[in-house]
Amino acid sequence: MPNLKHVAEYYARRLTGKLGHHLNAQEGRQRIFRDVLAAFPVDYIFEGGTNLGGSTEYFASHFEGEIHTAELMQRFHTIASMRLRRFRQVHRHRGNSTEVLSRVLDAQGRAAFGFHYLDAHWYDYLPIRDELALIREKSDRHVIMIDDFRVEGDAGYGYDDYGPETGVLELGYIADLLDPELPVYFPALPSAQETGFRRGCLLLSFDAAISRALGELATLRAHRPG
Repeated sequence: MPNLKHVAEYYARRLTGKLGHHLNAQEGRQRIFRDVLAAFPVDYIFEGGTNLGGSTEYFASHFEGEIHTAELMQRFHTIASMRLRRFRQVHRHRGNSTEVLSRVLDAQGRAAFGFHYLDAHWYDYLPIRDELALIREKSDRHVIMIDDFRVEGDAGYGYDDYGPETGVLELGYIADLLDPELPVYFPALPSAQETGFRRGCLLLSFDAAISRALGELATLRAHRPG
């Protein structure tokens, strides 16, 4: 049974308009997501870090296939579950995002095309490296978007810095997991023209053909990690 305090918080947030934003209220980020959906035959979406469900709600409003979203904290899981209950395609998981991702990848199979939105980096443990390793191991067809990532060449985009012991969300943190022959992608839109919270993001694929196809999207600019 849901915690009544969490249920009350959901209704209070809904009444006061404080249920969170769609993809950080960033119109440029939203266009990137829509461009990915239009360019690739996405079979399912995985989101690590549901939080209040704002980004999940945006995904579900534009995608009718399966959406799996993982949240560790019971409070956020309850609030997001209430917010998202009208979307039958959304599967709400409470638990560690890495563990949920592993189960989702196994269930979907290597050939399924996944859009993976990695945003579960609020605590002492950053799951990004483990999540990337799982996707590389278990999926042949995918696009990955990492939220709160440092954008090379544009300091106006914010990113997460948890210090030397935990990690900084920048290319150096994941460089050994990337293929130096494949580009990664940052928003083409300058931060000064973005709306909302202006948080950075990184897009990539471990598949060479998909990686090259990302380069054809006008909303992205390529960067060589090597």
